[in-house]
Amino acid sequence: MALVLNEFREPVVDPSGNGFRAKACALPNAKGLWQGWIEFNPVNGSPTFRSPAETMQATRSGVVKWAASLTTDHLSCALDRARVRIGA
Repeated sequence: MALVLNEFREPVVDPSGNGFRAKACALPNAKGLWQGWIEFNPVNGSPTFRSPAETMQATRSGVVKWAASLTTDHLSCALDRARVRIGA
């Protein structure tokens, strides 16, 4: 099960004005590296979706630092990548 590393209070808003609650998540892979991504939960109740891998870190503490350093700009770019991933 993925770890939720950071839940962001302020919604990320796309150019059309749609809001999304974001959270940074991570999971170790078979080689022990930590992969991190962003999950987006639309405030309108649509299904949650996620970005492709946003980071790969050697340690859990590395991925925790990554999640703590994310800015609104990072989240907006990750939302764009996530929407492309799902064909939106």
